[in-house]
Amino acid sequence: MARRRSGARRLITVAIILGLAAVCAMIVHAFLPAPLYIPVGPRAEMSDGACMEYGPAAGNRGPLVFIDPGHGGPDPGVIGATSAGKTVEEKTETLAVALLLERRLAHDGFRVVLSRVRDTSVVRVTPAYLSGSLYSVAGEHADIEARIDCANAVRASLLLSIHFNGYSDPSVGGTATIYDDARPFTSQNLRLADIVQSSVMSAWARAGITIPDRGVTADSSLGSPTITAQAAAYGHILLLGPAAPGWLSHPTTMPGALSEPLFLADGPEATLADSALGRNLLAGAYAGAISRYEAGRRS
Repeated sequence: MARRRSGARRLITVAIILGLAAVCAMIVHAFLPAPLYIPVGPRAEMSDGACMEYGPAAGNRGPLVFIDPGHGGPDPGVIGATSAGKTVEEKTETLAVALLLERRLAHDGFRVVLSRVRDTSVVRVTPAYLSGSLYSVAGEHADIEARIDCANAVRASLLLSIHFNGYSDPSVGGTATIYDDARPFTSQNLRLADIVQSSVMSAWARAGITIPDRGVTADSSLGSPTITAQAAAYGHILLLGPAAPGWLSHPTTMPGALSEPLFLADGPEATLADSALGRNLLAGAYAGAISRYEAGRRS
């Protein structure tokens, strides 16, 4: 009997060890990114820390979503300041939100690919892509195309690009979501943008934060300044828009939206963007929006 009890104890011990090992493996798989093989062009064209996949922390709902923290590396994006005068860069704030969002989505069972997981470009930068310490026009274009290549290669079910806004007048602020209206899946783009916008605005309201609602806008109606005449003639956001000879040969193939939840040129909004509260509210709002969109798509 003593031997049987000893054997049973050993079996229980082994089961506990295996269980702990499985939990550890799940944690590692969920929080440590693994590089993806990118069939669209050689892997060498991507920077280290770009186009990285995270698995679900529990279960597997199936959909793989592409999250793009805007800018990075040589491209700081909008540079603003908090009410206390702290300088904030768009590339830093977008990445902080995206990493929090990935954890929430992984917890909900999604597979997630991030266009970047650190302060880096997505495309591997060459001297031809730089003008001083910043991107040249060619570099900026190549970096967006690298994000498109990544999203297409992994066959993401949707794309969410996270940005922050800026304007010369610091009194201008608010939350906006942009979609492209010239794609075969325009109705899905609009549905995703509507859900993202309402989810972010609801998050502000629940927290007792008043942020102007700038609504959902088609990229063809933005009329914002562009870096070249060719970009102006294109009339769309490159990451979301359709193919155009000589400008974009392989557009994204999935519904997408671009969120600009706050203005970094507005002190109070920049302060919110740079806070743990603001980042967590946005990550939660985006995760809820993605879950809601995917649930509707499958129903």
